[in-house]
Order: sequence, then structure tokens, then C-alpha cells
Amino acid sequence: MWFSNLGYPHSELSFPYERYGPGSKEKLTFNSLEDIWKEIDIMVDAWRDNKFSLGRNLYFNLPQFCDPRWLITEKDSLIMREYMYMQDFNLPIADTLDNADARTLDHFELIRNEVQEIKKYMSEENGK
Repeated sequence: MWFSNLGYPHSELSFPYERYGPGSKEKLTFNSLEDIWKEIDIMVDAWRDNKFSLGRNLYFNLPQFCDPRWLITEKDSLIMREYMYMQDFNLPIADTLDNADARTLDHFELIRNEVQEIKKYMSEENGK
């Protein structure tokens, strides 16, 4: 959500490469997306005690060690588009709450929370 709203950083990385891992706090060699996801897992575990949202933390930390475009799948983009269509056109998620897909509800809740965090961040930045 953060990158699609605020933009992607310029990156010329290609495997293999070395970067400092903000989660592991050491210099690492990244040979594949699997190595990137391992570092992200460490960051997510450390994030639990952070005052900022996970999305905000990833927005500022991912560019330090990877190209965030590598992580967004077509399915991720579809879920975000579905959320935006539902919001923009006031479409129901299902005919009843009992019929709503639990995974979709989880995704949409996460997206809604991150959209609010983006608005909060933008408000903070514009207030400076």
C-alpha cells in the first residue's frame, strides 16, 4: 500500500548483491527472493514492539536492502484494486457478513489500517 501510494524508490539491484540487513543488523549476501523474505521475517518479528505500522516500517526499511517491486505479486495488486473498487463504488464485500470470505476480510482490514497510517504520515509530513 505504501509504495503504491507514495511511490517506489529507484533501484538497480540484481542478484547476488550485499547489503546491510535492518532486521538482522549485519551485512548479508542476497542471492534470491528467499533471502529477502528471510530478512523480512526477522524485521516482522522485531516490529511487534514498534510504535509505527508494519507497512510504514517496511516502506522505510525495504529499500535499504531490496527493490520492493520484487515483492508485490499480481495477486497483491488485485487485492488492493478490489479494496479500492469496493471503497470507491460502495460495493459490498458479500451479500451477508456470514458469507464474506475470512481471508478477504483480513486483507481488507489490513489495507484499511495501512491507508489510515498513510494518511496520518502524510498529515505529519505536511505539518512540518
